[in-house]
Amino acid sequence: TCPPISAIINVTDECNLRCKYCFTHPHPQHMKLETGKAAVQWLVDNYEKRPDEMKDHISINFFGGEPMLAWPVIKHICDFKNKEHLDFAIGITTNMTMMTDEMLDYIDDNDIFLLTSVDGNKEAHNAHRCGSFDVVMENIHKVIDRGLSHLIEIRMTVTPETAKYMADSVKMFIDMGINNICPVAASDLEWSDEAVEDLRKAYSDTLNMYIDILNDENNKRNISIRKVDDALTNVLSPNGDYDKMCNIASTRWVVVD
Repeated sequence: TCPPISAIINVTDECNLRCKYCFTHPHPQHMKLETGKAAVQWLVDNYEKRPDEMKDHISINFFGGEPMLAWPVIKHICDFKNKEHLDFAIGITTNMTMMTDEMLDYIDDNDIFLLTSVDGNKEAHNAHRCGSFDVVMENIHKVIDRGLSHLIEIRMTVTPETAKYMADSVKMFIDMGINNICPVAASDLEWSDEAVEDLRKAYSDTLNMYIDILNDENNKRNISIRKVDDALTNVLSPNGDYDKMCNIASTRWVVVD
């Protein structure tokens, strides 16, 4: 079996929010520091066992719960990486409510990527995410104001109730200066025919907006709308690799709890 090249490290199941659609069960337990270090070392040690044609950049993504609640664990692992001169990219999947200036300084110094859970405009986000829109946007603007928008990807969970806001929300993030946006429909919820039609229209409107951006000769930004990008790639390269659409059975990933 080909060793994985990336790891999701679940540093905690604890969370400060109780989002309605969440699939996790909050539990006040954090990963032990030695477990995190061992997972990272194992990933790096096994990298050389991959065939040359399957080598790529190693990446670590911290997950939860809300990973920022286990910030000492994250920082300890990142400090270990720096001390041992290990070469891999680092990301955090976060609800962006816990960001402090100290965390932001460290994120800036270490080029840590932030996969930020924002479900769209205020109506869409607050429908399921505990009224956290204002504090989330305040913290996102702190990152942007530092010139670090390239470290943010917006991860939008689109539900039957919020599908109608999707295209306008994508435009809102683009207008804010965010270049990486990933709207994903929640497939484990019950979708009515009307909600499916809202989603179909939202993707159509988003695609048309995206094509206008790609065709704009004056556009200097490298904007990516994930899922839309992936679908376009599969259409334009029908004989290509389809595994970007779903990571199940991928040899790239391992999850460490």
